[in-house]
This record gives sequence, C-alpha cells and structure tokens, in this order.
Amino acid sequence: MTTDADRSSFFIALVVVDVFVGLADSISLPYIVLFLVDQAGLSPLSLSAVLTARALSSIVFSMAFGSWIDKRTSVAPLLLALAGSAVGYALFGLTTNFAALLLIAALPVAIGGAAFSQSIALAKRNFNQASLHTVNRAVGVLRASFSLAWAIGPAIGAILISAAGFRGAFFGSAASGAIALATLSFVQRRVALADPGHAHPAKPVNGGPAIALAFAALALFHTAMFLGSIPLPIVITTSLGGVESDVGITMSLCAALEIVVMGALIWKPLGRGERAAIVIGFAAFIVYFVALTLVRSVGGVFWAQIPRAIGIGFVTFLGISFLHSLMPHRAGAAAALFSNSGQLGSVLAALSVGGLAKAFGYASVFVVCAVLSAAGLALVCVTPAESD
Repeated sequence: MTTDADRSSFFIALVVVDVFVGLADSISLPYIVLFLVDQAGLSPLSLSAVLTARALSSIVFSMAFGSWIDKRTSVAPLLLALAGSAVGYALFGLTTNFAALLLIAALPVAIGGAAFSQSIALAKRNFNQASLHTVNRAVGVLRASFSLAWAIGPAIGAILISAAGFRGAFFGSAASGAIALATLSFVQRRVALADPGHAHPAKPVNGGPAIALAFAALALFHTAMFLGSIPLPIVITTSLGGVESDVGITMSLCAALEIVVMGALIWKPLGRGERAAIVIGFAAFIVYFVALTLVRSVGGVFWAQIPRAIGIGFVTFLGISFLHSLMPHRAGAAAALFSNSGQLGSVLAALSVGGLAKAFGYASVFVVCAVLSAAGLALVCVTPAESD
C-alpha cells in the first residue's frame, strides 16, 4: 500500500531530478550554437540540420513515452530519458564530426529531451488521489525547480567553458544527468495507476478541435520564445555593444524572475482564473518583443526580462494544466503534448531564423515573434473551455 510518506519521498526525488535535468540543459544549451559554429565549424545548413534533428526526434520520443506512461505507469521512460541526457551530452564533448553530432542529437540527446514531460506525468500519477489544487501545486513546484536550474546553469556553463572549453560544459551537463539518473534509481517505488473510481469524476474530453487550438497556441508561444532567443545574443554583443557575460546575465535574470512568478502562482493558485492568466502571459510576451525592437542598450534588455518572465512563467506554469483540462485522465499524453509544442516551436524557429535574419535583419525577428505571440493569444481566446 502506498503511504503519504511514499508519495512525498517520490515527489522530492522528482524535484531533485528536475533540478539536475534543468542544470544539464542550462549548462550547455545556451552555448550549443557557438560550439557547433565556432568549434565544429558547421555551416548554417548543417547547424539547422543538427538543431532540427534534435527537436523532431524529441517529439517522437516524447509522444512514445507519453503513450507508454498512459498505458502503464512506470518510471522506466524517465530513467531512459535521464540516461539519454547523460550519455548524449558526454558524447557531444568527444567529437566535432558532423555525422556524429547529427546522430547524437537525434538519439541520446533527443531522448533526454523527454525527461521533463515525464517527470510532470509521474507527479500527476503520484498524486492521482489528491485534490486538483494539490496536483497543480506539485506541477508548479517541478516547473519552478526547472527554472531555478536555468537561473544558475548558464553561469556555471560560462565558468566551465572558460576553464575547460566546451568539453567542460558538456561533461558538466553529463554529470548533472547522471546525478538525476542515480537519484531516481535509488527511489524504489511503483507509481500507482490513476483510479477514476477513487479520484475525481472524469470530465468528458472536449474533442480534437479544442485540443488542436490549445496545442497550436502553445506551439506559437514556444516558436516565438525560441525564435526570439536565437538572435538575442547576437544583438546584445553587436548592435547594443554588450559582451558575452551580458548574455548569461540576461538568461539567468529571466529564469530568476520566472521563479518569482511561479512562486506566486504556487502560493496563491488562480483556480478558474487560469485561462485569464494564460492570456496575460501571451500579452506580456507581445510587450517583451515590442520592447526589444525599441531598446538601445543592454540595460533595456535587462528591464525587458520582466514581461518575458511573466509570459514564460504564466504560460509554461499553466500550459500543461490547460491541456490536461481538455484531456482528463491522460496525464502522460497532456505532458507530452505540451513538451511537443515546445519541440515543434524549436524546429520552426531553427528553420526560419536564418532566412528572416538574412532578408530583413535580426531586429525583424523580434517583430515576427510579437506577431506570433498575438496569433497565439487569439487562439487561446477562441479555444473552448473544458466541460464541468
């Protein structure tokens, strides 16, 4: 029989796992483009191929793992994802060969990309007998722990790169993934399957159109998020006269502010105001990208992280619950769908940023991101609410 102590211990393990998963990504990912271009010498086309392969493969693995956990709740998919993260980042530190990098990105690193969505799905299963309020708080804590890692990871990555080059950052990410894997491996616990007979009555699923609209809105949000983040380091270090450390400060500042936003949501849940908060998040993103087109100093970019953090905090904190409300009792599928909206966004960003920047300049990318955010906002507004 599963006790409250068992559930608490397992949840604490998931929090630790998400912190180290976040560190694994945040130590290396802010600098992955610099590594692929400056050290591996990839052309723009090859760079796009590696980034796209990772994102597309992550979508496939996230969908497969989400289906797995919905059919039979297990920690095995998360263990595989953590192993993929540890192995993938370690291999990145051992080669600059394009074919090898493409294979690594499409397999172990892509498998590792499913880790966060799996932790969310397991948390929902872990508290399947608890109130919706408790479940949402648990998911919020996991999301905030991930942001905490992103608040400090880029700085750690910069230190490792200065001390040991890109290989140092990749090995640091691999170590973080290995720690997460070891933590979960030591938690000997079977996660109980959801039992609708003891949990809350099932809500009818709204159907494909509502889910499709919600997914499209989140995909547009993530496309804007990733598309805007690609040229930002270039703009900071060129037209705004900043240095490389300003890039790390910008990312860490936003992540720290996200924690504040998510902490407020955890402390005082919104209840039925979640849809309005998501709308506010999209609106804040529009403000952020408009601000980026107007700033003339690095300091202005720092201030612009406030609306950016509000947007990311609200939408990513509440987005999974938004999808789950349309897919009752399919926690794995909802978490995977949210993760895939991010992966699809990263694919679209990788495929479009080069052409946009070449044709219209880097500043034009921020205008496009504002338009994408506005389109996502419109889709959220027309998505039917979940049934009571």
